[in-house]
Amino acid sequence: FARAPSASQSSVLFAATREPTPDSPLDSPILDFVRRCAPSSKGGKMMEGFYRQLQATDPRQLPMEAKRLRIRTTGGPRVHGDQSAGGAEVIGKDGGSGNELGAPSFEPVEEEWLVCSSLGRGAKRVCDMCLTPEGRQMKLMPWGGVAARIASSKEAQIDASAISSGEKPLHTIHNDTGSTAASARDAKGVKAMDGRAFCFLPLPTHTGLPVHVNAYFELSSNRRDIWTGGDMVGVGRMRSDWNVALLQDVVAPSYGQMLLYARTIVPKISDFYQLWPQAQPAEPWAGMVSVLYRVLAQQPLLHSEYDGGKWVTAV
Repeated sequence: FARAPSASQSSVLFAATREPTPDSPLDSPILDFVRRCAPSSKGGKMMEGFYRQLQATDPRQLPMEAKRLRIRTTGGPRVHGDQSAGGAEVIGKDGGSGNELGAPSFEPVEEEWLVCSSLGRGAKRVCDMCLTPEGRQMKLMPWGGVAARIASSKEAQIDASAISSGEKPLHTIHNDTGSTAASARDAKGVKAMDGRAFCFLPLPTHTGLPVHVNAYFELSSNRRDIWTGGDMVGVGRMRSDWNVALLQDVVAPSYGQMLLYARTIVPKISDFYQLWPQAQPAEPWAGMVSVLYRVLAQQPLLHSEYDGGKWVTAV
């Protein structure tokens, strides 16, 4: 919050909203599956119900979902130290003041994200690990996914100049007035993102990927990284094996599904390929990328100009 020297009340300094795009489903098959396990239970009883349902379900029938989300951020007065400019005072949680604030530093920004998640779809190895006595004790869940920023703009609508460079667009949409518009992307396209790892909350770990990765990881003791290492035994070895299996069997297929979806909605071919891994990252992310490319080789994700333009597989 911020408060001007002459004001009696604080005003919002920063705000963010999230909502699905109009064409994105409102329901969540993953959450529906989890809630059905023990709708009125919490904690251990809910996990027992989850494991019973997981054991009774063919991994090929477990839920996977994809959503397009619109994130809008507003506010953000610029911090400076000049009180003579009529600045405002930053109010912290404890009521104390911080630096002086001047004019707003940015206009409202709208971003569109594509989020693909899986609850162990086709991942028998991961599901079997969950159902072991050790997995149940550790409360493992075969949940993981990726989030890619596919559009970013300072306005809700971007006109057709976004693709005026002459590059062939993959897809265009129509705004409410019926005119053709690029899908919420400025003329420079979306800047490549420095992907982070999440275990429902962000970790200070950068993955070297152009997407964010969120999964039910086992974390290191300081909770700053995911647990890895091939020279461990016992529970430590299982934690490391779990993270590797989760990345390769759940996150990698979710990444591939995201790319299949993104090819239909990203306006520029070059921007679409920016969503692919651009270099070999460090382990354990490198192992996931190797599996991902084996998955992608079987999918029609390479665009060919032949015969009017079509998507082809690498093999």
